[in-house]
Amino acid sequence: RKHFFGLQIEDQPDVNVSGEEIDKCSHSVEGEMYSFFGDTGYRYKNKYRSLMFNLKDPRNKVRHLD
Repeated sequence: RKHFFGLQIEDQPDVNVSGEEIDKCSHSVEGEMYSFFGDTGYRYKNKYRSLMFNLKDPRNKVRHLD
């Protein structure tokens, strides 16, 4: 199964990306977050939780990975 931040990509029929692309994107996002916050403290974790919540929200119809 392909996952991106906990989302099962296979459950999204309109998303056609490889596992390698998913890994690259998730590492890029986490790297940028670390660069921005400078550590994995409270603000980093809070932002991560917020992103996860928004990505998993079924009302969120815009899930672009391009």
